[in-house]
Amino acid sequence: MDNLWNEIWKVLNTSITQIQERDLSLLSLIQVVLIIFIAWFLSRTLTPMLRRVILGRVEFGDTVENSIAKGFRFTILFIGIYVAISSIGFDLAILLVPLGGLSVGIGFGAQDLAKNLIAGVITMSEQRVRRGQVIEIRGMRGTVESIGLRSTTVRMEDGIQLMLANGDFMSQPVKIISESDDDEEDSKAAD
Repeated sequence: MDNLWNEIWKVLNTSITQIQERDLSLLSLIQVVLIIFIAWFLSRTLTPMLRRVILGRVEFGDTVENSIAKGFRFTILFIGIYVAISSIGFDLAILLVPLGGLSVGIGFGAQDLAKNLIAGVITMSEQRVRRGQVIEIRGMRGTVESIGLRSTTVRMEDGIQLMLANGDFMSQPVKIISESDDDEEDSKAAD
């Protein structure tokens, strides 16, 4: 029996190929697949828990919750893949320099997008502006039709539909002319 286990161990540790002067064996491939599977399982298990425990307590819209959940899931998967590849001895530090430079470039390019996304999350969670309200911003008056992560759609008094960046709601004064129909019904029901 010991001889059989020794033979199995020898087959599993036999080098299939070499990458970066490191031997890649069947056992190391199994290790990589197992770590990636664990990361996938954790991402699928922890994401619903994140939704129930943390996101359930804060009133975000469905779009924001889905975005946070997907980002969380992909972060766990990315960390799992990084750990899996590093576990067999590959040095991934050489990727950090180009990724750092790329992230700086993307950061400068996506500054407005990030500002609008953060402002969208804040606008949706604090409910500063709600659907159905008549508002005035930058000298324009209209009714809020929808609030998204990046922009808010307002129908102007002349019927034109305008998409405003959510960053405007943080940097510009917003005058609320009238509350939404839902708020008026709630106040009438309370009387």
